[in-house]
Order: sequence, then structure tokens, then C-alpha cells
Amino acid sequence: MDLRRMAVAAALAVCGLGAPGMSAEAQVKSVTLDAVKKRGEMICGVDTGIPGFAFQDSAGKWKGFDVAYCRAIAAAVLGDAERVKYVGVTAKVCFTVLQSGEVDVLVRDSTLTFSRDTQLNLSLVTVNFYAGQAFMAKKSLKVASTKELNGATICMLTGATLELNIVDYGAANGIKINSLLFDKPEKAFAAAEAGRCDGYSDDSGSVAAARSTMSDHAQRFDPNTLKTKLHAAVLSNVPDQVGHSSQAVRPFTRPLDNAPVSCGSPE
Repeated sequence: MDLRRMAVAAALAVCGLGAPGMSAEAQVKSVTLDAVKKRGEMICGVDTGIPGFAFQDSAGKWKGFDVAYCRAIAAAVLGDAERVKYVGVTAKVCFTVLQSGEVDVLVRDSTLTFSRDTQLNLSLVTVNFYAGQAFMAKKSLKVASTKELNGATICMLTGATLELNIVDYGAANGIKINSLLFDKPEKAFAAAEAGRCDGYSDDSGSVAAARSTMSDHAQRFDPNTLKTKLHAAVLSNVPDQVGHSSQAVRPFTRPLDNAPVSCGSPE
């Protein structure tokens, strides 16, 4: 299957439309889909600003990988990729925003986990990005691995489980890595570049995005990653959507976890 057909199939699945050849029984009624069609516009929750994934250019136009995914869904459902309203949401509130109906679908670094189905009643449908929690640190520290960051302070997002992962990692390796937390990635990027912390941690894609924004590229990548994560588009599971067609395209890899339910880089 080529990339265009994969994107369309995923978009159809996200909206509960079903893939070609799927039985009518699997294509159950969807309140969200009906609302989108009636409104004539899809509301897509995305990151507030991560280059390459979801960001606004100098003209205020949304661009990036996650934005393209939103456009694919709108094209499949409404026949027009332009009929999308983008809402930037932080890791701390993104699932609440989805559950309240403020957005129709969430396409950002929301990791596929078992607890998000069982505790939040959400459907994480198709994997659209594979990543791991990565680090970059100041070159002046001359560190070769995460294990050499003992005593360092790392900028990261609040509302995710990044900090918990680091605490676990530190305990397992006899080190302590401190955290400086921010609500938006662009604020964390700026703080890292300004020297308010010794480095930055997020999923590997976001770390690469952070480095691309730094004028002097004073940061370096740590090749080690703490966790492997599967990012997916997310739908709220209202009663008439239970068993919708996204079940047919769920990835077979579903990590079981006991992590707190949060939106960004988790278990």
C-alpha cells in the first residue's frame, strides 16, 4: 500500500468510516463524525509549536507532519483538506480538551498505551510515529551518554511522564537528573538555548525539532533513549462509538503500562 492510500485508510479509521471492504456492521454511527459533517469543518488538536510536526509559519499558517495528518482526515471526511480548524493544546490538558468535545480528534505526540483506553475511555487508532525519549545536552558538559548527566537540570514539558521516566532511570543507574518544567515546547526550547538548564528531553522527534530552532546549535544529541513510544491519533470513545472501525486497524503492538494518564511523551 503506498503512503497516500495508507494516509487515507488511517483517516477513514480515525473518523469511524471504515476501510474499503469492511462490513456495514463494523461501520457504526459516530456522534463525532455527524458533528463534523454538520459543521462542515473538522477541529483538530495539535501541539502548540514543534517544528516539523505542528507549528505556525510567519503568516500564521499551520504546517507539519501532524497538520498533514489532520488535512488527510478532512479530505477523506469532508472532501476538502482545507476545512480544518487547528487548536494548539498542551500536554497537560490535551485529553481533557478532547473529552470535552472542544476538538474532534487529537493528532500530536500522544502515546499509545493501555491505560488511556481503560482510564480515559479513549481510542488511540493508528500508529503514525515511532520514537523514544531522547536527550540533548550542552557541548560544554562533554557528556557521552545519559548516565553522565548526574546533577544536571534538564528542560522538559509538564503534564507528560518524561519526568517520571527520568526518575526511574536515575534510580536504576544511581544518578539524579533534575527537571525544569514548562507548559509549551517552544518555551522549553528557548529556556534550553538561553542556558537556564543543561539540556532538553522529549521524544526523539521533538528533540530534533528543538535543536533545529537553536541559532548556534550549542546542543548535542545523546544517542541513548529511555523508552520506545508509539504515537497515535486519538478519538474520544462516546457510547455509540464503542467498537467502531478503528478497532480493525489498531496496531498489534499495545504496550501495557501503569503510567499516569498524561498527553505527551509517556510510558
